[in-house]
Amino acid sequence: MKVKGIVECSFGFGVSLFRQSGTMKVLRLFIAKMSKDSPAAKLGLKSGDEILSLNGKKVRGMDSEARQGGELFTLLCNRPAGDTLEMEVVMQDKVQRLTLKAVQPPTPEKARRR
Repeated sequence: MKVKGIVECSFGFGVSLFRQSGTMKVLRLFIAKMSKDSPAAKLGLKSGDEILSLNGKKVRGMDSEARQGGELFTLLCNRPAGDTLEMEVVMQDKVQRLTLKAVQPPTPEKARRR
């Protein structure tokens, strides 16, 4: 398992991902940080919550390559304000289904990996 840096997304939170060594495939995805007053924060998401699915598709096995339009980054980054994203998340040891609306997309400098 290989840990990658934090990626900020269009929904007011950053994610930290674990990838299978030698691949771009996601093993696990976690909320890494939260923008104050973001749609995600208002729904109760916190750092450490695990994201299980995005728009009905399981996160495990998604392509995380940013430069080639990887699926994970297409779903999370550079989405226009008002776009929605359905998430299945483990919050306080319970699986929750949430719908988030995108906020102002992050600048390219913020969206890239750190």
